[in-house]
Amino acid sequence: MKREIKKLNELGHLDSFMQVNYLRGFKFIDNAGEIVNKFYLSDEEPFYKMTQRELIIKEKISDLKEYKITVNNLWYHDAEPQNLGNLIDQFLLKSDDVLKILNIDEIIRVGWRNYFVYEIKDVNEKNRIFSNLSQLKDCELLNVSFKKNIKDFTCFFNVKSAEKQNENKKLAIIIDVDCFQKYENKNFIGCNEIGNKFKNIKEIIYSDIFLDIVNQILGLNMNNESK
Repeated sequence: MKREIKKLNELGHLDSFMQVNYLRGFKFIDNAGEIVNKFYLSDEEPFYKMTQRELIIKEKISDLKEYKITVNNLWYHDAEPQNLGNLIDQFLLKSDDVLKILNIDEIIRVGWRNYFVYEIKDVNEKNRIFSNLSQLKDCELLNVSFKKNIKDFTCFFNVKSAEKQNENKKLAIIIDVDCFQKYENKNFIGCNEIGNKFKNIKEIIYSDIFLDIVNQILGLNMNNESK
């Protein structure tokens, strides 16, 4: 049996999505030009696309980082994330400007979704992992989903298999985890609290609790369940 995952960097990191939700964001329509100006790289005009419902911006068209501003949320996607701390800095660098332009002061949700990847050697290993996640017999599971509350955040886990599109066509398990907090009944948070909320989620992802869940999913600590 393979050894347990001890550190997060033992997993691949495929995609990262960060989002804050707010109320009364229609000012993005009138202030779209001012928002786009914040994404200039020196004299290079950013790539952008706008509809009545959203504004999509990349600093350049080939960029793997993308921002989307809508009437109720600010969303950021990085297709080649390096580390969680850099992602927070990158998001806050632009979100501070955008939220000020939109005159947003009430945040109703903060969420961060990440795709982590664990390479496996063959279909037998995939079947072993999924058989540990279900008592169903003679069935091929395509994905498994569950929810867990961790440190006042709700975390949705979705586990699925995939084939890496390269010459070797290696199989992998993708652990899609979305951690978020909602602020309802007018218990909104201010924009100045967003950074701390993302840092809280980062701490969850780096925690032993999270790694234990990953190892349980992969069946790598089945002999340690009693500890």
